[in-house]
Parts: sequence; C-alpha cells; structure tokens
Amino acid sequence: ANGAVIIAEDPQTLEELLNKLNSYAKAIGHIIHIGKAQRMENAYCTGFDMKLENENIELVDCYAYLGQAAQMDNDLGEVLSRRKKEEWVAFMKLRGVLTNRNTPPSLKAELFNSIILP
Repeated sequence: ANGAVIIAEDPQTLEELLNKLNSYAKAIGHIIHIGKAQRMENAYCTGFDMKLENENIELVDCYAYLGQAAQMDNDLGEVLSRRKKEEWVAFMKLRGVLTNRNTPPSLKAELFNSIILP
C-alpha cells in the first residue's frame, strides 16, 4: 500500500508488525522502500531504534499523510503554510480562467471550490 500508516502500542510490536508486513509484501512481489519509510514517536516512547530488514527507519517530527501533516505537537503553522503554497500554485495554474471577465461566475466558483480549496 502506498502511503500506509501502522500504529501499535509499543515500538517492539510495531517493528514486528512492519517486518511481517514486509515479508507478506515480498511474497506477492511488493516491497517496502526503506528510503521512504518513516516513523514518529510520542512522549511515552523512549528512543527505540526501529529496523526494517536490519536497516534503521528514519525518525521524523512530522510527515504528510493523505494531504495532511501528522505531528505530535499539534503545531498547525507548518500545515497552514504548506496549504497556502499549494492553493497559490493551483490558483496560478487557473489564473487565466479565474481572472477572465468572460468566464461565467458559476464556472469560476466551481473551479475554485473543486481545485483550489481542497
């Protein structure tokens, strides 16, 4: 699965689950790319070095999942900054249509709501 999240009660269980998932994935011709695998810890997890096939999995403070930033400290600054950039990029792609006086307002609204806001 591309972009999967696995949650467990403790890091040892998570490491076991991840390695099992990896072996099942290999059996059907899929792989878990160690360079793309990341993990987060909460305050109750004490510096466990998690490994997938004897390689360390990168520890991160924040990651994007389904377009949302997941993080432990609930700081929305990074999320809002990323969304703002994405909205401007989307707007700039449609700028010619959205700023054209001949484009019907209903079409502008539909484009704005379906492409820029999500």
